[in-house]
Amino acid sequence: MSALPYELISLDLDLTLLNEHHQIELDTPTIAYNGAFIKKANDGVMLLDEHLDVATAQEIVEYCARHDLHLNYYLDDTLYTAQSTVWSDLYAARTGSVINAVGDLSIFAERAPTKVLIVDEPEVILRLCSELTPHFAGRAYVTISNAEYLEFMPPHVDKGQALAVVAEYYGIAQDKVIAFGDAGNDVPAIRWAGLGVAMDNAKPDVKAVADRIAPPYDEDGVAVVLEEIFGLS
Repeated sequence: MSALPYELISLDLDLTLLNEHHQIELDTPTIAYNGAFIKKANDGVMLLDEHLDVATAQEIVEYCARHDLHLNYYLDDTLYTAQSTVWSDLYAARTGSVINAVGDLSIFAERAPTKVLIVDEPEVILRLCSELTPHFAGRAYVTISNAEYLEFMPPHVDKGQALAVVAEYYGIAQDKVIAFGDAGNDVPAIRWAGLGVAMDNAKPDVKAVADRIAPPYDEDGVAVVLEEIFGLS
């Protein structure tokens, strides 16, 4: 039996581990697209690669076209959008993503994306989440990952399910896993882990499901908790 209290640490990045001045290079498995895609950085092995149903994706494309909403379309690890907008500029500035404007996302009508994402004002995102979550029930996992982002992933895919895949791959028990996060899309991982930790800057609904609260990300909250747990100085 391992003498360590925990053997696997799951770290959300933005507003959890990283602040505006840090970067990090890891050779660990990366859970991307809210749990739809897992790839090992050191050898390129994929542990999970799920896709949104084509018909569902195109229904979202058509909805956004009718309502003049900005939609990101993630296909083959490349980001596409219909037009360059203030929202694509915002997303690119925040994430460093290269965005390819193709004029009309219906050109991908026969190609299944990993996920799609609406970018808009926070109040619009809240309204859309309330309206579209029940509409796409059973066809897409819908979540707010940032105040301006509404994400649509394959059903039954989330960060908790993805974390379970990683733990199984390494033969690590659920109660030996810690998960840190701050946003709504981190809730499944925080719930699944043996120890779920929400940052103090997290939303109330995220804190509500956590086993403990860490100091905020800009006060190195992850380090504070890990130093305490593992007796580090």
